[in-house]
Amino acid sequence: MSISSNKYLSGEEIKELKESLALASVRDQALVGLLMSLGMRGAEVLAIPVKDVNITEGVIYVPGKKRSNGRLCPIPSHLVAVMERYLLERKNTEMLFDLSASGLKLVWNRLRPCKKGVHSLRHTFAIELYKKTRDIKLVQVCLGHKSIMSTQVYADFVYSTEEIRKALLGEVYCG
Repeated sequence: MSISSNKYLSGEEIKELKESLALASVRDQALVGLLMSLGMRGAEVLAIPVKDVNITEGVIYVPGKKRSNGRLCPIPSHLVAVMERYLLERKNTEMLFDLSASGLKLVWNRLRPCKKGVHSLRHTFAIELYKKTRDIKLVQVCLGHKSIMSTQVYADFVYSTEEIRKALLGEVYCG
């Protein structure tokens, strides 16, 4: 797998998505907020039972899908209030989001700032986390990857993109 610019959101696209989210329903804010903030797959967010959300502790258990490990993730502080509001107003079902994969796609198509699919949020999360921390093991754990080789693509992408930029702009790379 390789990462190209059509697989993740640019800074401008992220800004546009956040503007769309500000006007969206609480459910859509919670749904897309979790995808953006935790790098989940669409199938993972749709598989979360309400019992796996602990607002008091500010954590959510993300079930592993597609051969990934399940993981306990902190809910970012900006999303806790949204999640609280959503949990109060949602229908009384076992699942956190009473949506199918096609329902998720409809939500995404309504909010998305570009033609990229919902999985672009996962790639964006991984790239931004790696840029911020330079910790590929942390990215692996956050994504639930069993193999570091599945995660290495993000480090390779960031490294090669930054190397090319520096080479073309005549900057010296200081690793």
